[in-house]
Amino acid sequence: MPTQLVATDPDHDLAILRVAATGLTAITPAEPGTLQPGHWVLALGHPWGVAGAATAGVVIGVGPSPEAPHSQGAWIHASVHLRPGHSGGPLVDVHSHVVGINTMMAGPDVGLAVPVSVVQGVLRRVREGR
Repeated sequence: MPTQLVATDPDHDLAILRVAATGLTAITPAEPGTLQPGHWVLALGHPWGVAGAATAGVVIGVGPSPEAPHSQGAWIHASVHLRPGHSGGPLVDVHSHVVGINTMMAGPDVGLAVPVSVVQGVLRRVREGR
């Protein structure tokens, strides 16, 4: 499927891609500020090439990450076991709303995800030409 790199945000390990596809169903983003510690989340991805794999856990917190000191803003810290191939996949809540984009492990039991509000900010800057 033809894909074009539109923009990057190195601080959050994000890439915005344009995919030449039709008939895709969009996932609804969660409302900003609704994710709280203790909420259940599901990390989706393709670890080690296994399509449709998922791992579940709870939100530990939302805030700055000492594991990513160069970055600005908030991260979602969750007790999900991210593996190679989960990175870039959605982190969803129990209502099937995307709350973040899976990024990396920050320890044996903590996965980090970029909050959907940060992703929306990057998309807004891209649309404004910045």
